[in-house]
Amino acid sequence: MFPLAKIAHPLRWPMSALGVIALALALSGCTFHSKDKVAEQKPVSPGTPNAINQLPPLVGEVSVDISNGAFSTGGIELLRQGGSTIHLVNHDATAYQFEIAPDLVKATAVAASTTTTISFTSTKAGDFTGHLLSATDGHVLASITVRIENAGAVNP
Repeated sequence: MFPLAKIAHPLRWPMSALGVIALALALSGCTFHSKDKVAEQKPVSPGTPNAINQLPPLVGEVSVDISNGAFSTGGIELLRQGGSTIHLVNHDATAYQFEIAPDLVKATAVAASTTTTISFTSTKAGDFTGHLLSATDGHVLASITVRIENAGAVNP
Protein backbone atom coordinates (compact mmCIF):
# COMPACT_ATOMS: atom_id res chain seq x y z
CA MET A 1 0.00 0.00 0.00
CA PHE A 2 1.25 3.48 -0.89
CA PRO A 3 1.46 6.28 1.71
CA LEU A 4 -1.03 8.28 -0.36
CA ALA A 5 -3.59 5.62 0.18
CA LYS A 6 -3.41 6.25 3.94
CA ILE A 7 -3.96 9.98 3.51
CA ALA A 8 -6.80 9.41 1.10
CA HIS A 9 -8.66 7.22 3.56
CA PRO A 10 -12.13 8.79 3.97
CA LEU A 11 -12.02 8.95 7.78
CA ARG A 12 -8.57 10.46 8.04
CA TRP A 13 -8.91 12.96 5.22
CA PRO A 14 -11.11 15.51 7.06
CA MET A 15 -8.69 15.57 10.05
CA SER A 16 -5.68 15.83 7.82
CA ALA A 17 -7.29 18.51 5.69
CA LEU A 18 -8.28 20.54 8.75
CA GLY A 19 -4.78 20.11 10.21
CA VAL A 20 -3.16 21.23 6.95
CA ILE A 21 -5.51 24.23 6.66
CA ALA A 22 -4.90 25.23 10.29
CA LEU A 23 -1.15 24.91 9.81
CA ALA A 24 -1.32 26.93 6.57
CA LEU A 25 -3.35 29.67 8.27
CA ALA A 26 -0.97 29.77 11.23
CA LEU A 27 2.04 30.04 8.96
CA SER A 28 0.43 32.56 6.66
CA GLY A 29 -0.47 34.69 9.67
CA CYS A 30 3.15 34.69 10.75
CA THR A 31 4.28 35.73 7.31
CA PHE A 32 1.84 38.63 7.16
CA HIS A 33 2.99 39.90 10.55
CA SER A 34 6.66 39.48 9.78
CA LYS A 35 6.29 41.58 6.63
CA ASP A 36 5.05 44.47 8.75
CA LYS A 37 7.72 44.13 11.43
CA VAL A 38 11.28 44.48 10.32
CA ALA A 39 14.15 44.28 12.75
CA GLU A 40 16.29 47.38 12.77
CA GLN A 41 20.02 46.98 12.98
CA LYS A 42 22.05 50.02 13.82
CA PRO A 43 25.71 49.78 12.93
CA VAL A 44 28.17 50.36 15.74
CA SER A 45 30.73 53.00 14.96
CA PRO A 46 34.14 51.39 15.34
CA GLY A 47 35.85 54.79 15.66
CA THR A 48 38.68 55.96 13.54
CA PRO A 49 41.99 54.15 13.45
CA ASN A 50 43.82 57.27 14.61
CA ALA A 51 41.28 58.39 17.24
CA ILE A 52 44.03 58.36 19.86
CA ASN A 53 45.82 61.05 17.84
CA GLN A 54 42.77 63.30 18.11
CA LEU A 55 42.74 63.30 21.91
CA PRO A 56 44.13 66.39 23.60
CA PRO A 57 47.63 65.90 24.95
CA LEU A 58 47.43 65.46 28.70
CA VAL A 59 50.72 65.62 30.52
CA GLY A 60 52.07 66.29 33.96
CA GLU A 61 54.59 68.94 32.89
CA VAL A 62 54.32 72.00 30.61
CA SER A 63 56.20 75.17 29.76
CA VAL A 64 54.44 78.50 29.38
CA ASP A 65 56.14 81.63 28.04
CA ILE A 66 55.52 85.06 29.52
CA SER A 67 56.16 88.09 27.29
CA ASN A 68 55.02 91.68 27.75
CA GLY A 69 53.07 90.77 30.90
CA ALA A 70 50.98 88.10 29.11
CA PHE A 71 50.93 84.32 28.70
CA SER A 72 51.80 82.78 25.34
CA THR A 73 48.69 80.58 25.43
CA GLY A 74 45.12 80.78 26.68
CA GLY A 75 45.11 77.42 28.43
CA ILE A 76 46.99 74.31 29.46
CA GLU A 77 45.89 70.77 30.33
CA LEU A 78 47.55 68.62 32.94
CA LEU A 79 47.02 65.17 34.43
CA ARG A 80 45.80 65.02 38.01
CA GLN A 81 47.63 61.79 38.88
CA GLY A 82 51.24 62.08 39.97
CA GLY A 83 51.37 65.83 40.41
CA SER A 84 51.93 68.63 37.90
CA THR A 85 54.78 70.96 37.01
CA ILE A 86 54.59 74.28 35.16
CA HIS A 87 57.76 75.92 33.88
CA LEU A 88 57.11 79.66 33.57
CA VAL A 89 59.63 81.09 31.09
CA ASN A 90 59.68 84.82 31.81
CA HIS A 91 61.09 86.74 28.81
CA ASP A 92 60.45 90.07 30.51
CA ALA A 93 62.90 92.05 32.60
CA THR A 94 60.09 92.38 35.15
CA ALA A 95 59.41 90.07 38.12
CA TYR A 96 55.86 88.75 38.63
CA GLN A 97 53.90 86.42 40.85
CA PHE A 98 51.86 83.42 39.70
CA GLU A 99 48.88 81.73 41.35
CA ILE A 100 46.24 79.16 40.40
CA ALA A 101 42.82 79.83 41.87
CA PRO A 102 40.88 78.68 43.68
CA ASP A 103 43.38 77.51 46.28
CA LEU A 104 45.54 75.32 44.02
CA VAL A 105 48.80 77.33 43.98
CA LYS A 106 49.39 80.27 46.32
CA ALA A 107 51.07 83.37 44.87
CA THR A 108 54.64 82.38 43.97
CA ALA A 109 57.45 84.70 42.86
CA VAL A 110 58.42 84.54 39.17
CA ALA A 111 61.88 86.05 38.70
CA ALA A 112 62.68 88.39 35.81
CA SER A 113 64.35 86.98 32.67
CA THR A 114 64.47 83.39 33.94
CA THR A 115 62.48 80.16 34.19
CA THR A 116 60.53 79.51 37.38
CA THR A 117 59.34 75.95 38.05
CA ILE A 118 56.12 75.50 40.02
CA SER A 119 55.09 72.00 41.09
CA PHE A 120 51.81 71.10 42.75
CA THR A 121 49.34 68.25 43.26
CA SER A 122 45.62 68.57 42.70
CA THR A 123 43.20 66.38 44.62
CA LYS A 124 40.44 66.90 42.05
CA ALA A 125 39.98 67.34 38.33
CA GLY A 126 38.44 70.51 36.96
CA ASP A 127 39.07 73.94 35.47
CA PHE A 128 41.15 76.43 37.41
CA THR A 129 42.48 79.89 36.56
CA GLY A 130 46.15 80.82 36.61
CA HIS A 131 46.89 84.48 37.27
CA LEU A 132 49.99 86.46 36.41
CA LEU A 133 50.18 89.02 39.17
CA SER A 134 52.09 92.25 39.57
CA ALA A 135 54.99 91.70 41.97
CA THR A 136 54.44 95.13 43.51
CA ASP A 137 50.71 95.32 44.23
CA GLY A 138 49.37 91.84 43.35
CA HIS A 139 46.78 92.92 40.77
CA VAL A 140 46.01 90.50 37.91
CA LEU A 141 47.88 91.23 34.67
CA ALA A 142 46.91 88.13 32.70
CA SER A 143 44.96 84.88 33.09
CA ILE A 144 45.32 81.33 31.77
CA THR A 145 42.91 78.39 32.01
CA VAL A 146 44.44 75.41 33.81
CA ARG A 147 42.47 72.21 33.18
CA ILE A 148 43.30 69.29 35.44
CA GLU A 149 42.10 65.97 33.96
CA ASN A 150 41.86 62.44 35.26
CA ALA A 151 43.80 59.91 33.19
CA GLY A 152 41.75 58.74 30.21
CA ALA A 153 39.39 61.71 30.27
CA VAL A 154 38.22 63.12 26.95
CA ASN A 155 36.75 66.53 26.38
CA PRO A 156 33.41 66.59 24.67
